[in-house]
Amino acid sequence: MLVEITMKKIIIGKWYDLGTIEIAYLDGAIYYARLKKDETMTLDCLRKSIDFRKEYGIEDAYLILEFGEFSTTDLDTRLFSMNRTDEPFKAEAFITRNLAQKIIVDNYVKLNKRKIPFARFDSSDEAFSWIESLKKSEKSA
Repeated sequence: MLVEITMKKIIIGKWYDLGTIEIAYLDGAIYYARLKKDETMTLDCLRKSIDFRKEYGIEDAYLILEFGEFSTTDLDTRLFSMNRTDEPFKAEAFITRNLAQKIIVDNYVKLNKRKIPFARFDSSDEAFSWIESLKKSEKSA
């Protein structure tokens, strides 16, 4: 199934390889990013993701960021993300695989100054359920 987005077409559910991460835009306005195993997300990687969203006109989406086994983000990327003044997503869900990732993400969530919901999960099912609950509460508000 194709979705028309600002003159370009993006295939729902197709994975786009951006090097360190893979991106898919899923039904329900979910922007799913998978950080590959043993990789570190850098500012360059984050900029590629931002460029991808701009190229396809992806706005008002929910982010799921899944960490690969033994992958991480560097400090500059975390600081940039925490101090953004724009809100590129309605909410951000993080899927972690190990204790180190959990500690990093839990601290990111606690220290974040942005005004959107954040949460960390152990599985994609939990992340999808959380996003669906957010959508339901938005509709009832």
